Amino acid sequence: MSLGTAAILVAVQIMGLGAHAMLGVTGGSAIIIAVVLATSGLGARWDARTPSAPKPAAAAREKP
Repeated sequence: MSLGTAAILVAVQIMGLGAHAMLGVTGGSAIIIAVVLATSGLGARWDARTPSAPKPAAAAREKP
């Protein structure tokens, strides 16, 4: 992600689009990075809340 942003910033600078375009590129990449981090954080929290093994009482009921 950061290498792509760096490449776009270099292209923006070569084209001479100005500071507004550079701030737009960096702001857009910051938003994308924030969304990816929030998604992974919520996914990790969801996995932590999901029980990975059955409870002992439930396991005892399943045995014939």
